[in-house]
Amino acid sequence: MRKILTFLRKYSIGLAVPFGILYVGLSLYLYFNQDQFIFYPMPLPEETRVQMQRQPGISPLLLKADDGIVLHGWIHHTTDTLKQPVILYFGGNAEEISYQVMEFGRLSGWTTISLNYRGYGASQGKPSQRNLFRDALTLFDNVATRPDVDPRCIVTVGFSLGTGVATYLASKRPIAGVTLIAPFDSFLNVIKKNYGIFPVRLLLKHPFESLPYASLAACPLLCVIAGDDEVIPAECSRRLVAAWKGPAQTIEVQGYNHNSILSWPGLCDTMNHFLSAIKN
Repeated sequence: MRKILTFLRKYSIGLAVPFGILYVGLSLYLYFNQDQFIFYPMPLPEETRVQMQRQPGISPLLLKADDGIVLHGWIHHTTDTLKQPVILYFGGNAEEISYQVMEFGRLSGWTTISLNYRGYGASQGKPSQRNLFRDALTLFDNVATRPDVDPRCIVTVGFSLGTGVATYLASKRPIAGVTLIAPFDSFLNVIKKNYGIFPVRLLLKHPFESLPYASLAACPLLCVIAGDDEVIPAECSRRLVAAWKGPAQTIEVQGYNHNSILSWPGLCDTMNHFLSAIKN
């Protein structure tokens, strides 16, 4: 028995050193390369740009951020009222927002405004949590002063990563209502699912902690959860709803996963019902 223990002690120490070096090396790799795991900037194809500019009611939007970076997106007018209610849309981490701007044209009587994140589409710069948050504030402040916008009726819609941006904005500006599709309480909790063996709390530069902001958001919330979401666990979404300061309602849609929930046929009707109460 003594010989066996000596053997195990000898070789366990010998193995611990290379495994320790490998663990530290992988941790450092994740830290310095995490941006490419979190953000997947998508380009704006030329054919999409041409298609968007040919659509009735759609026009390009250029917005200069507070540090001089130029962001590109679209305005989709579906109403000709003097003071228009507006949806600000924030997309996912691998989304170029043009398609969704067209889709939200099905929402009755709302103008949709959306900008691609820095580095996405035709927007300049580099994405980060700080940049996404500051650009959302700049977008709201710009939109709220437009003569064709009703500043009392600006709502925000976020999908996946964009739910963190929308929640932050709702805590900082007078947003009339929020729709969150596949939201999370904390990006930290999401990545623990795949990288839990690493000290992710120490490594993560873009935590997107939404719970503190949710507790300050007093406007109504509609939360749409994909029943088969393989990326964001449903309990992460439920914790966010539970922390929301204002009135909140949740719909869990079975048979849809993280990427297919935006194509759920009932999405626009559900949002129309929610938004009609805000507009009226």
